Amino acid sequence: MSRRRLLPVVLVAVMSGLFAFLPSRPMIADSRPLPSDLALVPSDAVGFLHIRAADLWNHPDLKPWRGVFEGAGQRSVGLLDLHFAPKPSTTDRVTFVLLPPGKGKPQRRSDFDPFNPTLILHFTEPFDKEQVKKAHAEKAKSKTVAGKELVLAERADVAMAFVDDRTLILGEESGVTAILANTKKDGPLATAIQAAAGTQPIVAGLNVKALPIPPEALVQIPDEFKPLTDLDAVTASIDMTKEPVLQVRATFPNADSATGGEKAMRKLADLARVFLNQHRQELTTELTRHLDGKRKKDAGGAKVHRPLGDFPEAAMMVAGLGGLNFVDDLLAHPPIERKGADLTTSVKLPAWASQFVAGGAVAAGVMMPAVQKVRETAERSKALNNLKQIGIALHSYHDVYGHFPPAATLGKKGKKLYSWRVTILPYIEQSAVYSQFKLDEPWDSESNKKLSDLTIPTYTDPRIALKPAHTVYKVPVGNGAMFDLATGCKILSITDGTSNTIMVLAGGDPVPWAKPEEFEYDPKVEFPADYAKEFDDFLATAFADGSVRVLNLAKLKNRAQTMRHLIERADGNAINIDDN
Repeated sequence: MSRRRLLPVVLVAVMSGLFAFLPSRPMIADSRPLPSDLALVPSDAVGFLHIRAADLWNHPDLKPWRGVFEGAGQRSVGLLDLHFAPKPSTTDRVTFVLLPPGKGKPQRRSDFDPFNPTLILHFTEPFDKEQVKKAHAEKAKSKTVAGKELVLAERADVAMAFVDDRTLILGEESGVTAILANTKKDGPLATAIQAAAGTQPIVAGLNVKALPIPPEALVQIPDEFKPLTDLDAVTASIDMTKEPVLQVRATFPNADSATGGEKAMRKLADLARVFLNQHRQELTTELTRHLDGKRKKDAGGAKVHRPLGDFPEAAMMVAGLGGLNFVDDLLAHPPIERKGADLTTSVKLPAWASQFVAGGAVAAGVMMPAVQKVRETAERSKALNNLKQIGIALHSYHDVYGHFPPAATLGKKGKKLYSWRVTILPYIEQSAVYSQFKLDEPWDSESNKKLSDLTIPTYTDPRIALKPAHTVYKVPVGNGAMFDLATGCKILSITDGTSNTIMVLAGGDPVPWAKPEEFEYDPKVEFPADYAKEFDDFLATAFADGSVRVLNLAKLKNRAQTMRHLIERADGNAINIDDN
């Protein structure tokens, strides 16, 4: 077996060793009724992370953190509660939920979006629902889902549901709806959810079977480790009653599966020790070479000491060796305990780690509501960069041919064969794809279909979940727009000015990127008010000068007239979009 194939196995082994060091109090699921926030977590979710933020904030180990925060003065701290709703100081518990792809329809695409991330917040004091609405969802539309009010701003990025006067749900509308409509109580995460209702400040659950693991990845797992693929769920928690202890429970379908899983974990630990030992020897050799092999000699031939500038690297090597030895000790005798269908292990964390664990958890809980904004900013930036690259490609084509490409390439009988997006492939680093196209055949011909089915990264918009090989990047065509069906315009023909003329639009229904389907411009028809509805009415555009801009269609002055003047390249009405 190659090292590359063994690497994931070794990593699992290392983690299993870390989770199998010192026995401690077992993780006990509380049998009491679930609080309102945890009762919302679907037991068939992909996973969840539950943080008792208030308990952690008041933990003795966080006293230094509190001191720094309170050093700003009571008045300054009080301003936060005065200007935010709900009051930040009343944050009690935070639960981050990942839903299966089938739970609600993901509306956006990113690393986590196939799982429709949703946030559940619980507060220590009742909040004023109307104040929260005004702060988060101005001009909101409300509807009832499972007896609860769901609020969605007219152009909001986040939906909000009021469960009671202390509990909120935030996320995509589809995710919030799925949480409210949840009725699954006996799924793989039921035990983990019940455990979160206890006193442990941090509890996480993972539904392993819900993870989208490619079948080909499972096939490559050696037979001796195959029992681990039977794993149903994993529950992890941190107990900070006395000293921080990480506890992990792995749940299998039955006792026989758990027995096989235990044997596989111990084999993984043994295998990991082999690789760790090899790496330890390499690091020892490198440390010796680094410290002794590079030492300079004085005039008498004696080696002189190393300068302090070389100390950090040497210290890191020594620390690395210490860490490897520590992990090796853990893996040598992993006390994995088996009880029925469960394997349980725990590891005592160093005392100094408690501040970082608690502080990091509190920070994560407080910052989670902002994750949506950060994610959307990144997606918007990527979309605008794609438009920028398309604009550069169109200008590169103009530099070579003296004109922009036509909107479509026509066949001998005047039939549209393929889009301008095929024509500029060489200018967006896709020459290999372009060279295989049969340029005298339609985009979906037998020869070209396999190429048209490829997803071109520059043509994807990360802000929405597109079908493979689809795009929303189109050009306006005809009736004085910058593009015509069969001929390409020259820059000199854009007499309204390149900075005042739209070249590419991001909106409308997605189309196959190679298909010659664009925005057909008709000056007698108003620009569609809902053309950017998937983007909350924010229309991303590339202008003829290569710049990229986002137009708020909902707030654009005289939208119909303004868009008409921006699309037509020579109507004598140069619009300064910055004035709108």
